[in-house]
Amino acid sequence: MKLDILVIFLTISILERPSPGDAANLPQENLETKCKGYCFTVLKPFLDNVVQPKSAGDTNSDLSDRVSGDNIKDLQNQLAIADVQMKSKEALSNLQIQLASAECQIKIKDLINVKDKEINEKTEQLKCKSDIIKLKDKELVDQNEQIKYYNEKINNKTEIINNLKTQLVNAEAVIKIKEDAINLRDKEINNKSEHLKNNEDLIKNQSDQIKNKAELIIKSNSVEDLSAQITTKDNQINGLNNQIKSVSAELLKYNGTDECPRSGPSGIYVLKVPGNVLMEVPCNSTGWIVVLRRQDGSVDFERSWKEYKDGFGNLTGEFFIGLEKLHHLTKRKPHELYIKIMDVNGDVGYARYDNFQVSNEESLYKLDSVGTYSGNAGDSLTYSKDKHFTTIDRDNDGRSSENCAQIRSGGGWWYDNCSYGPLTGKFYKDGISPSESGINWYHYRNNNTISFIYVEMMIRPKLF
Repeated sequence: MKLDILVIFLTISILERPSPGDAANLPQENLETKCKGYCFTVLKPFLDNVVQPKSAGDTNSDLSDRVSGDNIKDLQNQLAIADVQMKSKEALSNLQIQLASAECQIKIKDLINVKDKEINEKTEQLKCKSDIIKLKDKELVDQNEQIKYYNEKINNKTEIINNLKTQLVNAEAVIKIKEDAINLRDKEINNKSEHLKNNEDLIKNQSDQIKNKAELIIKSNSVEDLSAQITTKDNQINGLNNQIKSVSAELLKYNGTDECPRSGPSGIYVLKVPGNVLMEVPCNSTGWIVVLRRQDGSVDFERSWKEYKDGFGNLTGEFFIGLEKLHHLTKRKPHELYIKIMDVNGDVGYARYDNFQVSNEESLYKLDSVGTYSGNAGDSLTYSKDKHFTTIDRDNDGRSSENCAQIRSGGGWWYDNCSYGPLTGKFYKDGISPSESGINWYHYRNNNTISFIYVEMMIRPKLF
């Protein structure tokens, strides 16, 4: 009996156990309902057997008397087994429900992981899109900056064009002034030419008079007296010729202005600066006034204050024009400065400044201005701006114990801490400057051991 019940229980358990997939898909209430149905199906035959004898005992009390003690004990055992089976079935159902719930949780967890992964991917995509947007924003900012830069450039070009137009108008005015000056000079030349012609006519008349007198003398005087008179007249003629030559030279070199002609032959010209001061200066064919030249070492530049004030040397060779003349030339209007240097290898450099001005003697010929630098030789003059001129006998360099003109080369310059570019140093034919005493321009290759063998320092009025 016990074996039969156990076989029935196991068979029902195997046949009726839902799969994990089914359990996972069923709600918890359905599982409990089906489990109760399983229990009822299993126990119904047994309960029928129990209920029927009990009902029969109720209707026929004699039947209970016929039941032996062994039958009762068997029934009790069967009831106990059935009770165990019911409890086992209920426990199994609970385990199946827990298993189904765990599987559902695992699937939910897997689904959550999948969704989290998708969210992370979407987040990365959004981050990537955000980075792209930021990059685009940066590109837009850069483009806006470029647009702003080009707009500023256009505005600058427009301003430059307007300035050039203004300069053109000023240049036309200057040209008109120059034309008026040329017309005035032509008139002066015509007057001088007329004067020369009158002098020539005078000489011719005097020559005729001398000839006539000579004929009379021949007739009336001795040969010795005649010879003496002829010599006297010859001297008079030579004197007149020299006057003519002097006037001609003045016509060639005097133009009645304070600047060199911008076109014409190079040479020595007489300029008239404010205050009716006349001065001889060397001019080149493009209007530059040469104020300093070094070329062969023929002139010593170790000079006194007075010599640097008045100027020294040969205007057709090595010379310095003089500080006083530099002051008069540059005080009335801005001047450009052009410095040309050449080393022993024949390499040429230049430095150009657009506003060169020298003060008066009361201010120790201070270098008031140099302006803006341009060129390929390097800027070795701006350092000297606002410095006073120093010579071997006048120490104005601001150093308490040393005179830069004495310790460097003997040449005068606008020194401060002995400067970077004195062009008045000693001349060395080999192009090497010992102890920085030569003709130096430091920022040409940043080297103070180079001594230049040719230097020109030139100025001319600045065109606006």
